[in-house]
Amino acid sequence: MPTILRAPERLSAAQRKTTTTLYLAGPIDGGGGAGGSWRDEVIDACDDLDITIIDQRNDRWPGLDAGSPGRRGAYDWQCASAYDADVVVVWVPDGSHAPTALMLL
Repeated sequence: MPTILRAPERLSAAQRKTTTTLYLAGPIDGGGGAGGSWRDEVIDACDDLDITIIDQRNDRWPGLDAGSPGRRGAYDWQCASAYDADVVVVWVPDGSHAPTALMLL
């Protein structure tokens, strides 16, 4: 069963050496079957793996003003977490605005 790391938590240096990490990049909500989240589908598909999944969902982030220090901190966390991950899964639906996910590509 995977360990789920939610924003803004970070892996320690020791954890980075001992676990395989998968970062989920893309829109926070939607995209899953039957109204679920694409992120939950990926997490469920990894149920038999001993990995750490880094999930950027954070209830406070959508309400942050563009250009605010909090928004910048969220962006910095997303980029650092993605670059540190062993595997990055990117999902960008047609017509979506997912600037951080697109930048990671």
